[in-house]
Amino acid sequence: MNHQPFETWLLNDEPLTPEEQRSLQQHLTTCEHCRTLSGAWSEVEHLMRSAPVPQPPSGFVGRFQIRLHAYQARRTRRQAWLLVLLNVGGMVVITGIFLALLLLTVQSPLDWLVASTQQVMRLLALLKAVGNTALTVWRWLPPAWWLVSLELLFTGTLLWIVSLRKFIPPRRVSQ
Repeated sequence: MNHQPFETWLLNDEPLTPEEQRSLQQHLTTCEHCRTLSGAWSEVEHLMRSAPVPQPPSGFVGRFQIRLHAYQARRTRRQAWLLVLLNVGGMVVITGIFLALLLLTVQSPLDWLVASTQQVMRLLALLKAVGNTALTVWRWLPPAWWLVSLELLFTGTLLWIVSLRKFIPPRRVSQ
């Protein structure tokens, strides 16, 4: 005998329409299998509802938190190493491409040495110009302006730190 959809209706928690309810009751009067299933399921539901809620063993929360912190520490270390390896790999690839391009554009090592020396000299000249400009500005501005500038710098830094503390949630360390 086909017991579908009656078994599904018996084991499902969803309410039945009046027509489905009438059909189920009619089937239960004629089918011993479904009647037994209905009675057994009612007993099982009663046992599940009356069973006490299991409590975790003592110390479970502490052990779980210790394992959780250890897992998070391992995951953080693994992510840090992955990031370091990706950065090193990227630098190696970029350096390789740079060296390949350098070898393709330079006819001799002497040309490369001359070009490098010129770049270093330009950098030194730029640093000297920045230093001279800074000294000129230092002598030109009165001390009160320097105090105001330092105060603005300090206030901006303080606001930045406060905003970081507000927007970045603190790490929770539980013991």
